[in-house]
Amino acid sequence: MGGAVGHLMHLHDDLDLCFKDIVDVFKAAIDDRLENVTEKFDGLNLVFSWDLRDNSLRVARSSSDIKNGGLNADSLAKKFANRDNLSVAFNSAFAAIDAAIRNVCVKTKLEIFGSCTSRWYSIEIINSKDSNVIQYDNDAIIFHNWPTFELKPDGTSALIAGEKCVKNLLNEIEHLNSTSWKLMGPVEVKLKNNVDASTVDDIIRRIYSEMTSTGLHPTNTLRDYVRVKLQRDIASLNLPVDVTTMMVHRCMLEQGSPTLVDIKKNSDKSNHGTIIEFVKLSERRLKSYIHPIELIINEFAVTLLEGKSSRLVNDSSKEVERLREETSRAVKFISSCKDEIAQEILQKQMTKLQSTRRINCAIEGVVFRYKDNMYKFTGNFAPIGQILGLFKYGRGGVKLKMAS
Repeated sequence: MGGAVGHLMHLHDDLDLCFKDIVDVFKAAIDDRLENVTEKFDGLNLVFSWDLRDNSLRVARSSSDIKNGGLNADSLAKKFANRDNLSVAFNSAFAAIDAAIRNVCVKTKLEIFGSCTSRWYSIEIINSKDSNVIQYDNDAIIFHNWPTFELKPDGTSALIAGEKCVKNLLNEIEHLNSTSWKLMGPVEVKLKNNVDASTVDDIIRRIYSEMTSTGLHPTNTLRDYVRVKLQRDIASLNLPVDVTTMMVHRCMLEQGSPTLVDIKKNSDKSNHGTIIEFVKLSERRLKSYIHPIELIINEFAVTLLEGKSSRLVNDSSKEVERLREETSRAVKFISSCKDEIAQEILQKQMTKLQSTRRINCAIEGVVFRYKDNMYKFTGNFAPIGQILGLFKYGRGGVKLKMAS
């Protein structure tokens, strides 16, 4: 999800999770005890509301769209004009949602949306004619339970529970699937499968091994883990203690952290070049610090999702084979080309994918709730998307073209 919805986190994205939390999620997943587990689709995201003042549907792709009251049919068409299948998908889906909600009674609309587009809900548009990575066989509009925004009088927004409202809306419109679009709610996914216990035990041992390598304990957070690695690297610069402390706060982007100017003022001029270079690369360093945890979590997700299929894919085995073949062709092409950026992207993604033979499911992933936050497992989908994206969208300023 993206746009107005924002970024849906992987476990490694949330530095406030502790190591015990990650292991708890793993164990709950293989026992099918995770909360609100639903399919994550590879589609186009919008948020929507209904304006009772003029009885009209409003949609948004960004927070600014929401602040401006949303887009009606004309403004949506204008915003995405000349975008081929994207334009068609958005405009056609808008018409289908509008037709479905228009006949819902005013009382229900008021309960769900508020009097003047004060509540916004997330939908995902699946256009089978313009698939991204997974090729779906059906056109669908998925009404998500999360996130739901409520606009406050001062223009800010806050997340609220939306499951009941989404359910009530779907109860009103579920009989209106007469268009080419299938209107549906979140698709529940059962995670329990024949996951090898020894494989999971090994993954958990690897998580704890990373933890102990930094002298930490199960109740320490990923933020603590990153901080220890950062402190080690800064300590190797042999700077004064007070400067080292300031650099740690600065690189961790902590509240009230000093600016680069502040750090330079408190350090010898001979060290300024070293300090500037280190801080400049701090974002890349933080990502590299968490990368071992990211790989372990990805390995678990690959294991967990094996054999899972999408509700909107008719033949999962055929789709898995197609994904393997297309990705194999892409890997072979990138490996033989001379573009260094493309080669770097491929190398990074293959550390996760390892081999195209490991492509083992026809589903983007799953979304789940843990401790009042929403997270995702996507397994092999992420590296496949990055590799194939070099051809469809481009990455790092590089867009490749492979002969048919």
